[in-house]
Amino acid sequence: MIQQERYATTNRHGYSVRYSPFNPTIFACATAQNYGIQGSWDHLVKVWDPEAGNLLSTFTGHTNKVYAVAWSPRIPGLFASVAGDGSLCLWNLQQPAPLAAIPAHSCEILSCDWSKYEQHILATGGIDNLIRGWDLRNAARPLFELRGHGYAVRKVKFSPHSASLLASASYDFSTRLWDWKESNEALLILKNHKEFTYGLDFNLHVQNQIADCSWDQTICISQLPDSHKPQ
Repeated sequence: MIQQERYATTNRHGYSVRYSPFNPTIFACATAQNYGIQGSWDHLVKVWDPEAGNLLSTFTGHTNKVYAVAWSPRIPGLFASVAGDGSLCLWNLQQPAPLAAIPAHSCEILSCDWSKYEQHILATGGIDNLIRGWDLRNAARPLFELRGHGYAVRKVKFSPHSASLLASASYDFSTRLWDWKESNEALLILKNHKEFTYGLDFNLHVQNQIADCSWDQTICISQLPDSHKPQ
């Protein structure tokens, strides 16, 4: 049985939820009354030094608004970005042009994430309802493709506890768990919300625990049974 706790973000939509990397009982949720994307609508990726308040670099390569960026957890200075032009771009802090531009989807891409275990693997989620995995050593075609969501995939997230476990949140109001190495069908479908599911995160300290948030003004914490843990 799935154990769940629910929290209210009264009169505010939930956009992103993240567990603390230091405390297993603390999470943060970004909320707003009106939607405002934090990112570059001028097609640029910018890196800042928040302590100094300085813009360090501007990266050009996308031809449409940039929806998400993700730092590599294993290779310093390497990061990825996805955009409305359907591309997944890879960047190094030392040069302003992309190392690679992968035509990952034929539509807007809303999210990307790196595998915590395999440094060459990323996942992307798009408005085509698809999740695709990419091996950067051979990105001519997807490493995997996961189907099942009924609307756009807003967030993808690799598990910090299992190399093959991936979660996704969608505008179809659901959060899904996948074992991408074993099957292209979802391990588990969570229907925690009555509006767009917008953000999700795994708890680094508690295995099989995830949080998701939604426009329905709630955050749901789900503790999954071991039967849904990839072997």
